[in-house]
Amino acid sequence: KGIASSSLAMVEHLDPAGARPDTTDPFTVKDKRVIPMVRAAVSPATKRWVYFVVYRDKSNPEKPKIHVEFKNGGQVFAEQTMALPEPDERGAIAMFVAAATRPGNCELQITAIQGNESATEHIAYLAAAQ
Repeated sequence: KGIASSSLAMVEHLDPAGARPDTTDPFTVKDKRVIPMVRAAVSPATKRWVYFVVYRDKSNPEKPKIHVEFKNGGQVFAEQTMALPEPDERGAIAMFVAAATRPGNCELQITAIQGNESATEHIAYLAAAQ
């Protein structure tokens, strides 16, 4: 009960999901399979994405949204709130957010919000200098 979010995973790359994708696998998105990075690190030369799944509360009529905060050295340097697309047949909403590449120790915090309920996850990563 209540809105929920999976852990956040930095994406290494996407692979084809095969002829018969496993629709119960949260790392399968349409016809792709998300392959997470072992060590979360980014550089300005390579755009990286963070993947997660939001699970809406089906008993709550409010439309879910997410609040995204990028932090560097513990300070918020960018944030945005956005509405979410409609969920799939399982009630899941697969999302990709681009990782900010301000040099240093970074953190991405995602808060899924539906009405008065919320669920927060975060991932820390190192952004290399040019």
